[in-house]
Amino acid sequence: SHRRPRPEPIHGRISKRVLRNGVNLLVFQSHVSPVVHITGAIEAGDVYNPPDKPGVSAVVASLLNQGGAKHTRAQMNSLQDDLGIPSQHMLRFDNKMEWIEFQASCLSKDFGSELDLLAECLSTASLDEATLERSRQEALAVLKKSEDSMNQKVDRVLMQCLLAEKSTYCPSDPSDKSKSISAVSVGDLQKFFAAHIIPGAATIMVAGDIAPDQAAAMIERSFAAWSGKPTHQKLHAKESVKRVLRTAIPAKDLKKSTVCFGQLVPLSPAQADYGSLLIAEGVLVSHPMVSRFEKQLAKSPALEAAINNSEMQTGLDPLSNLAKWYLTFTVEPTAVPSAVQTVKHELRQLSRLGVTADEFTEVRRYLLGSLGVKDESTLHRVARNELDLAEHGATVDGYAAVVAGLKSATVDSVNRVIRTAFKPEQATLVTAGAAQSIRSVRTQSKEPNATGAGAAEPPVKSRQ
Repeated sequence: SHRRPRPEPIHGRISKRVLRNGVNLLVFQSHVSPVVHITGAIEAGDVYNPPDKPGVSAVVASLLNQGGAKHTRAQMNSLQDDLGIPSQHMLRFDNKMEWIEFQASCLSKDFGSELDLLAECLSTASLDEATLERSRQEALAVLKKSEDSMNQKVDRVLMQCLLAEKSTYCPSDPSDKSKSISAVSVGDLQKFFAAHIIPGAATIMVAGDIAPDQAAAMIERSFAAWSGKPTHQKLHAKESVKRVLRTAIPAKDLKKSTVCFGQLVPLSPAQADYGSLLIAEGVLVSHPMVSRFEKQLAKSPALEAAINNSEMQTGLDPLSNLAKWYLTFTVEPTAVPSAVQTVKHELRQLSRLGVTADEFTEVRRYLLGSLGVKDESTLHRVARNELDLAEHGATVDGYAAVVAGLKSATVDSVNRVIRTAFKPEQATLVTAGAAQSIRSVRTQSKEPNATGAGAAEPPVKSRQ
């Protein structure tokens, strides 16, 4: 017989247990409103595709959205509509790099009904030709929509430069993925479901008006028929042994150029130094006023006017056992050289001099306040954030672990991380735009930089 393990509360916030069939369950109890958010992830994203079939996971996610043995998608939507659930909060599955994610929201009194629909999709998905064809077409439509964005293309090229070519985390070419989606067979789906759509690969995060014991009992009941391997091997990203400092994406009709700096950092949220990494990144770019980048823009009105701040993206995202740091922005083509030079100068300065005591104090204070607003202000954000951190190896209460890392950080620990792990001067530059913009970056790399050094960079590595 199986003894049900008791939940292990951490800081009174999150409880965790492994259910009898292997599902990992996290529960955040809150009685602010009579609502329950269900957020989950199955280790079955693109990185788990067979090497020669990069489109299988995308088709599987689309197929899970089609419903199960008892109800079609239309019938599931009708049932949820009868419960008063808005369309944007109905159950849906999405394919991501590492996971197939799912989410839904409902009143706590309807939690059992929503769980039954989720369990039906996962345990009795329809693996027939008609459902497969609908899933193929939907997966192709999602792929085409994502590729309309230049930022998506820039991110893909950046990852291809940073990751080992044979790493499962290295993104495939969209044309290859499209061909693979069109060729996915029922046999491919059967093998993928048997290997990856299993309880041992699933984590369910429940946040809202429900007690941990009650949530566990209801999920045990709804998922009693879902079986499979009790454990699942988590894959890890591998960095490229060849460092690419510059690469380009030629584009004829762009009115503005896109510039991206990015790199992989060998730290995850589970490590104590992650808080120091967050502070270093904040000093460099993410603090709205103190950041080195913002200060340099303020000194150059012409450059500030040329950069589209509304389209600027910066982040430090967990990626398997690593973290991906990036800064992406659009800029007038004529301002590409000065924009690249400005960022490069600040990367070198941070690497050479580290952060000051004043910068450290201000950015840590800002992060300790802003993280709560960003990640903990609503139940949905709590669920999403805690699931992300749990999947990347953090402790049960991932948010508390990150906050603890920020509180324990010192100026010395931040500067040590910059020297040994972050190394921002080694970030890869991706430029997307007209040939003139790309040539200006090539020419600039041969000229003395802002700190007086004139070391040449490797040849541009272009990928379409």
